[in-house]
Amino acid sequence: AIGLRDRSFRDLLWDNPYLDDSSEVRYTGVMPEIGGVLLYHPSVALTLSGGLTMTVIKDRPVYLSTGNGTFRTLYADASILEALGEARIAFDTVNALIGTLIFRSSALADSGSAVPYVAPLQLGAEYERRWTPEFTTTVSLKYIGQRYADLDNTVSLDGYVDLGLAATYAVSNRFSVFARLNNLAGSKIYIWEGYRERGIFGTAGLTCQFCHTEWHGNFFPDTNCHIAGIIRIFLL
Repeated sequence: AIGLRDRSFRDLLWDNPYLDDSSEVRYTGVMPEIGGVLLYHPSVALTLSGGLTMTVIKDRPVYLSTGNGTFRTLYADASILEALGEARIAFDTVNALIGTLIFRSSALADSGSAVPYVAPLQLGAEYERRWTPEFTTTVSLKYIGQRYADLDNTVSLDGYVDLGLAATYAVSNRFSVFARLNNLAGSKIYIWEGYRERGIFGTAGLTCQFCHTEWHGNFFPDTNCHIAGIIRIFLL
């Protein structure tokens, strides 16, 4: 995809909640984006996929600490090469294991330094169990590698592990309720320089889908959507 991507201050604030209110807002230009995905499905139980994407971005927002608890935006041209691998094993109709591996190589055009807050390594594993057609639980383990927090790559944030537990109950084909617990291991998680994330915390809410999904006793639903969308309401 090539072109400009609309961006508002709300979008920036969604990315970084500690943004200074005087931060500049610009459109982001996406130049050539080249990628591909390979899918290997040797059996009903096993699915393997891998992909590679190269993106060149003009005026990408880079968040830098002001030293007083907020962040300012600096816009820089950058390139990001991402390699993704995923494996899914369905042991039976109710149990599945999913693993993901992501490598990223990023560079600022003017210096060649790594793009701040872009993790070069990300690992993930999820164990899903469908207890009934309506009730599903997921145990997840995610690792985010070390990231740099400045333009010169002299300030770094340690990698972290996030252990989570989630449950979803489908009230109907369109409505479901969910609850999640994150950081069950109490890891020291720093997403932004100077701000440690919460310890164990939970969220709950309601999801509404604008399409009809039918489950046939497996992990591959038949979905017929003319207009698709999801609304999620977080209660906690």
